[in-house]
Amino acid sequence: MKAQQVKSSQITDSLKNMNGSTSKVQDASYKMTTESKKILEEVSALQEKSASIHNSMEEMTQSAQKIKATGTALSEISSVMERSIREIASQVDQFEV
Repeated sequence: MKAQQVKSSQITDSLKNMNGSTSKVQDASYKMTTESKKILEEVSALQEKSASIHNSMEEMTQSAQKIKATGTALSEISSVMERSIREIASQVDQFEV
């Protein structure tokens, strides 16, 4: 009888230890889940910001291309103007005062 009580007490202690371990595992699992959700939220925010930066860079590239095209057009206009001024100057030089 005494041996049964000792064994029963040992089983009870073991079950208490197992319950304690299970509780610790559940707590750790909950914390991991919570932290994982936070990480996923941050990753999502990072993706949104990365997409926004990408779009802004695309806009800047397009704007830079427009600026380059405008600069090229202005250079061509400047060359035409320079030729026109030289022609006018040479025609004016033909006049005697």
